[in-house]
Amino acid sequence: MSFQLTHLRLAVTQFKACYDFYKDVLGFTPQGRDDSGPYVEFVAGESIILALFDRGMLAQVVHTTQQPACAAAQDSLVLCFEVPDVDAYAARVAAAGITLVNPPLDIAPWSLRVAHFRDPDGNLIEINRNL
Repeated sequence: MSFQLTHLRLAVTQFKACYDFYKDVLGFTPQGRDDSGPYVEFVAGESIILALFDRGMLAQVVHTTQQPACAAAQDSLVLCFEVPDVDAYAARVAAAGITLVNPPLDIAPWSLRVAHFRDPDGNLIEINRNL
């Protein structure tokens, strides 16, 4: 049996704010659906689909509406995107009013220049390029 990853799907509570963030701040192209939800797919690279799914709707689908919506925890997911210029992209994100968790910095053991920030739902995002 073989598997192929087709999507990264984020369950979000602030659908419209996340839609605007991925479309307007990161510049991803939405595919087919509008910003009202409960689901949208974005082209996030040559072969990557990033989807947003309203967390409440997802809970209905998988029968977890009786569970807490989230729990205090360390990050369990990081979306990583390679960009041609980490500094320029981080400046674009900051200019859009997004707080950088880490400003651009070199992490020599990883051989990467990185910056980190969060989407409106708190998902951690890393932009990077090879050193």
